[in-house]
Amino acid sequence: MIPTTGAQRTAPRHRHGRIAAKHALRLAVAGIAAAVAVAAAIWRDPAPAGRPPWETPAPEVSAAHAAQARELAAYLRRLPDGGGLHRARLIDWTQRWRNRPIGNLDPPALRRLLKGAWFVFRALPTPDGDGDVPRTWGVKHFDPTGTLWVCRDGKLQRYRYAWAADLVGAATYVTAEPDAERPRSGDAVYRPIAFEPETGTLAVYSPSRRPDGRWSAHIGHVERRFRAAFAAACPELPQPPHETASATAPRSYAAFRADAEAGGRIFRRVRTLFPQDPARPLAMGAFFALHPPPPRP
Repeated sequence: MIPTTGAQRTAPRHRHGRIAAKHALRLAVAGIAAAVAVAAAIWRDPAPAGRPPWETPAPEVSAAHAAQARELAAYLRRLPDGGGLHRARLIDWTQRWRNRPIGNLDPPALRRLLKGAWFVFRALPTPDGDGDVPRTWGVKHFDPTGTLWVCRDGKLQRYRYAWAADLVGAATYVTAEPDAERPRSGDAVYRPIAFEPETGTLAVYSPSRRPDGRWSAHIGHVERRFRAAFAAACPELPQPPHETASATAPRSYAAFRADAEAGGRIFRRVRTLFPQDPARPLAMGAFFALHPPPPRP
């Protein structure tokens, strides 16, 4: 049984609540087929493909991951056509696909969490301590117009972003160069997202160029309002007119880091598909080894 949050226990019983729930379910299912159809174009993995996870010995998984996999499988069984998981048989299962983290937010929940918000993050080092990106703190702003601003190491970058869904219907976003009218499947990068409402911790994962197929992560928290410390990290970061940082706000990276390490707001009412540990996420390979997809129709 999937645990319920406070938001789930107090779900609206009127007609508009039921319509919203059905719409959210349709959005999650609709993105699955598209995500798998363009997988070959997105994941150009140099490593050779191996046998699928359900045809190889199951990896050793923690009790927490086994429980998460059971809850995710229970959720997917409730979706039309079993969530379309038979499409997992179309994937070339490289090591990068096996290591791919699984997100745990549905599309409406992710949009409510990130649209117009600021994601304060740091790079999460890999287990051997070899990170793919600097471990300094940074901030990303998901402008409602579809522009993603990324500030790290004092440098400001601009991308286009759009919401999407991955193989299990979990929400994600894709990015593309700023000149693109909107991110397209052929030149976009899918980024799985895990969220822990109890702590407010969010992780956004990205494929690395490592030959072992490991993924890198940006982990941190979400702020709904612009903070003066953001201007200290990146003075060129666009600021809402009604929340412009004052001239006396601290302008050093140390001030921004202290503000970032203090943590942010906890979103206990954000609905997740299943519990997920942002720092140690359940991966695709482990899930499908424990719960093989159904045969193709």
